[in-house]
Amino acid sequence: MLAFLASFVLGIGRGDEQRPAPASDTTAEPIAVPDSRVRVQVLNGSKRSGLARLATDQLRDAGFDVVSIGNASSPATPSVVLDRAGTPEVAQRVAATLGITRIESRPDSALYLEVTVILGADFTNKSRPKTSTQ
Repeated sequence: MLAFLASFVLGIGRGDEQRPAPASDTTAEPIAVPDSRVRVQVLNGSKRSGLARLATDQLRDAGFDVVSIGNASSPATPSVVLDRAGTPEVAQRVAATLGITRIESRPDSALYLEVTVILGADFTNKSRPKTSTQ
């Protein structure tokens, strides 16, 4: 039993499984993988209570992975979608889902997410057509 457990720890029990070789070009820009989950942070930058929860529900219905919700440290006018990972096409999909037109690139490698949404007083939770994001 101990030998069996040790074989898995050392990787012997993996059979013919091969891992893909790492990419040799480390200067390539990040690419949004269609099958990956887009991690989103939603912050309420308005005085309207519950706004972040409404936007979170809308994003989750569209297939996004909302990993954090809360209040912004300062008011936002207008609402803005921040690209945190250098993937503007992903930020555009999030913005389109919420009907937000302002998108800014503010990469932050310390955050474990692709997009931050800061909701301003201009945000309305109108029913929008569901779009496939994945």
